[in-house]
Amino acid sequence: MMDTNKRIAIEWIYPGIWGVLMFNILRAITDLARHGVFWEGEIWFHLLALVLSILICYVADIVWRRRLYKTEAGNNIAAEYLYVFAELFVSINLLLAAGQVCGILFMGAGWIDYMLINVTYLPLLLIFYTLIRNGIISRDIQSKMLILEKKLNLIS
Repeated sequence: MMDTNKRIAIEWIYPGIWGVLMFNILRAITDLARHGVFWEGEIWFHLLALVLSILICYVADIVWRRRLYKTEAGNNIAAEYLYVFAELFVSINLLLAAGQVCGILFMGAGWIDYMLINVTYLPLLLIFYTLIRNGIISRDIQSKMLILEKKLNLIS
């Protein structure tokens, strides 16, 4: 079994790796589908978008872990995932719109870029949520099993 320090280190590295993965999948879809060069264009825009993608994953990780540790796993999984989907959809699109208005993000193809980001990031972030959720539930089940074993040993 993995000790606590290694698990904590992996939990803090994991969102950064997931953010890099999401950004590169988006770049592959947009650049290579247009028969362009991978990471074509101004490098500062790409690096800023990469950092933003990583930050999205870290913020989502912190928010979701806090929420999942505070609440028990619900019986209505569909409502839980619908809530997470709506949360992601609204926050990503508001972030994109604000970034574009401020001139931080460049959307060269307009609405098509918004659609590509949504089609790419929303499923990947839902998978990320599922991985976080399943990890927390698994640890909770393991701790409850240990408590049950201790109680059974005390009885016998």
